[in-house]
Amino acid sequence: MPLSYIALVSDLDFFAKKLETDYPNGKAKLFFKEDFLVEDAKAAIKEAYIAESTPKIIALGAKSYNIYAQNTLLKIVEEPPKNIVFILASLSKTAFLPTVRSRLQIKDFRETLTKEPSGLNFYKLDLEDIYRFIEARKHMSRQELKALVQTLSFEALEAGVKVATKDLELFATLVRLADLNSKSHYILLTQLLALYERIHE
Repeated sequence: MPLSYIALVSDLDFFAKKLETDYPNGKAKLFFKEDFLVEDAKAAIKEAYIAESTPKIIALGAKSYNIYAQNTLLKIVEEPPKNIVFILASLSKTAFLPTVRSRLQIKDFRETLTKEPSGLNFYKLDLEDIYRFIEARKHMSRQELKALVQTLSFEALEAGVKVATKDLELFATLVRLADLNSKSHYILLTQLLALYERIHE
């Protein structure tokens, strides 16, 4: 069972989309706000106490966290209910009280979660675009391919492509396959054809 942690990120929206891709089918419940208030903390706690038979992520994200909201969260993030993992995301660790920081490990994603745009226009994506895109990316490292699969997922969501839950599950599988050194041609073709079908439904 993974441990709860504080995530330091450079882009909260980007991190939220990454969580949606990494934990599809409702396995991550997101509570992302500009400013995290007491009522937001209470909503997250209520969700945490809904019993689950498999691990569930409760992800909180904000540029600033109200002091009272953090104090409200203190006990539950230290001792979460069974199968619940808390992720508290912000731009800097100074957003959190020392009492919160001392109870959770801190993971810094500010360097690894950078967005390199794919250059694809999802509003006008056609089969020729897909072919040229894949041909230009025959030789990619494992890390480059993983990052590109995630970027394509995020860009499609941002462009308003109506991605289904099964698509998000597929993209998460493709990220794992990329990590196993699967061929870039197969992974990118599978992902882009799935997106092409959604765009042209």
